[in-house]
Amino acid sequence: MTKKEEWLAGTRSAVPIMLGYVPVGIAYGVMARQAGLNTWQTVLMSLTVYGGGSRRKELPRALLC
Repeated sequence: MTKKEEWLAGTRSAVPIMLGYVPVGIAYGVMARQAGLNTWQTVLMSLTVYGGGSRRKELPRALLC
């Protein structure tokens, strides 16, 4: 199996997992915008807080600062 075939096989295997993250990401984005965070704050928090539920939990705390 070539490197390209291995990469494609891995990508195909990861698609179901990636599709599972899409609704979580959309829900976080909607909640962050409703909480008053701007686009850059939402993206920065998404990049720096690694833990799906933690981002939703930290939104009220982030607004207190």
